[in-house]
Amino acid sequence: MASASAQFPPIPGSKLTNRDSPMMTRNEFTPSPSNSSKPPPTGGSGSYKRHGALRLQGRKDRETYVKKQLLRAQQPTLSKFDTTRYRNTYKHTLCLEMLQAGYHRSYTELFALIKHQSDERLHAGPDSSLWSKPLLENEHEKLDTLKFFLTHCEAAKRKSREDEVYKGQYELAKYFEKTGDHWLVEYFYSRCLETAKRIKNDARRKEAEANCNLGSIHLIRGNLPGATEYFEEFYTLVAGKPWRDETGCLLYATACDKLYGLYSKLAADFEEIDTKTSIMYLLKTFDRAKEGGDRKKEAHAMYMLGKSYISMDDTETALMYNTGYMDLCKELGDQEGMGYSCEAISKCYERMSRFEEAIQYLESFVDIAEKTGLMSAYCKACMCLGTMYNNLGLYDMSTRFFGKAYHASSGMAGSAEQEMCRVRFGIANAHRLLNAFTPIIQHPERVNIENLITWKDTRNEPGND
Repeated sequence: MASASAQFPPIPGSKLTNRDSPMMTRNEFTPSPSNSSKPPPTGGSGSYKRHGALRLQGRKDRETYVKKQLLRAQQPTLSKFDTTRYRNTYKHTLCLEMLQAGYHRSYTELFALIKHQSDERLHAGPDSSLWSKPLLENEHEKLDTLKFFLTHCEAAKRKSREDEVYKGQYELAKYFEKTGDHWLVEYFYSRCLETAKRIKNDARRKEAEANCNLGSIHLIRGNLPGATEYFEEFYTLVAGKPWRDETGCLLYATACDKLYGLYSKLAADFEEIDTKTSIMYLLKTFDRAKEGGDRKKEAHAMYMLGKSYISMDDTETALMYNTGYMDLCKELGDQEGMGYSCEAISKCYERMSRFEEAIQYLESFVDIAEKTGLMSAYCKACMCLGTMYNNLGLYDMSTRFFGKAYHASSGMAGSAEQEMCRVRFGIANAHRLLNAFTPIIQHPERVNIENLITWKDTRNEPGND
């Protein structure tokens, strides 16, 4: 009888021999023993019946079932991408959409911005104000705006449309100016400058505008050296060009105005530290105001130069600028400026010991302030003139003008100026009484002593019956 398993002959061309070939056997399966715990099958066939769909017994069950089927049919069919939108973060989904659309440069730039903000926040620490600001990756509207313009710029870049790239970056900078994200404003204005340098058909106008925008954002952020660099480049690029902005203003005049404001800030910063550097910036302020054609700013620059030269004891130069300031105020019809120019010129003459001219200009200051109705200027003018007379020993005149200042300041109740006028008026009165009081002390005769006692009782001037 043949065995249950037999060897197969070797395959032709095979290196296996009959002895090395595997033994192929037929597996015999036997049924498992019956499970005594399972109930016996029902029916005469001896096998289990297959149950069909569950039958709905009542009308209410059938109606509920139909409603469920209708609701299921109304649900949209979600793709794999649709389901990931609910599982992943908004940033992840947005970056994925950019990559799927082929905008890998936009994705890289957006990811770098998000990472930069996160790194800056961690570097600043929990005590920094950056921790109170929301992260860019959690602000969906900003992410959508970035995606729209970045992809637009990348598409334009592929077509070598640098002007469209510049426009997209400029729109992003303007958008973030409205939201107050100054670091993003600075970033996109920097990108505008990079793009503008590649535009060859506009005579470098967009490059000039980009420098102006960068200077403005640096000024807002308090970076005065950075603002100086960009504004000066803007000034150089627009010099001699007829370009105008949307309002019709010359860009050259705008550049002069920007530098005027910047140099004024720098001069104020150096005023207490280094007077020479402060005057250097004031001279630049005066030059830019003159070139820009703004006569009011030119006059103010001359006034500030006069004050600075007085502080350096350069009276002749200070007088020159203060006189020029007065001439410009006359030309502009600026009565208030005329008054302050009289005060400044009187200080110059006082330093030069030319007291008659100093008094004349201070009296002019009083008249101008009284005519214009500027009480603060009027008080100041009377105080200056009273101080001048007091220094010269003319105590009657000093008391007169200090009294005017005190009565004029009565309408400014509780002000420091009123208190100063009160004190100066009292000192001037004391100096005025000194001429009558001193001889009584020097000659202590009976009559003089009686007069002094009477003055103590009645507060009338000694010697006046």
